Amino acid sequence: MEDIRWVHIIFMTFLAAAAWQDLRNKSVSVWLYLGYGAVAGAIRLTGGEPVLQALSGGLVGVVLLAAGWLTAGAIGIGDGLFFVVSGLYLSFYDNVRLLLYGILWGGIFCLFLFLYGKKHGINIHRMTVPFLPFLIPGWIWMVIS
Repeated sequence: MEDIRWVHIIFMTFLAAAAWQDLRNKSVSVWLYLGYGAVAGAIRLTGGEPVLQALSGGLVGVVLLAAGWLTAGAIGIGDGLFFVVSGLYLSFYDNVRLLLYGILWGGIFCLFLFLYGKKHGINIHRMTVPFLPFLIPGWIWMVIS
């Protein structure tokens, strides 16, 4: 990942706001997606980058939306929309990395949650865990590595 630029700072505010809403409400406001998506679209359009290259990062989100539809909502629409918008800020490669790092951190958390539940006799079978907060350590990992 290249040096931190002002576009990455805008993206970090988007990530923090979306993660906070997901953690608090298990949903993210459509206005957050529209607002940050409009900003990213304006940045991309004025950047002189080919349109297909600018839109390629959002393919990760499109695939997540399709997977959510195919699995009857096992993957939330908000997660797919997040990656559509984040793909306007990040390259396809960086968006895939962010997704994979989020899955890694979320998986580690869920493993500990599972072990805690087993130890204390708590049934966590139907428990849901918001995904977007796990993207924050993934993003930090991307920035410092």
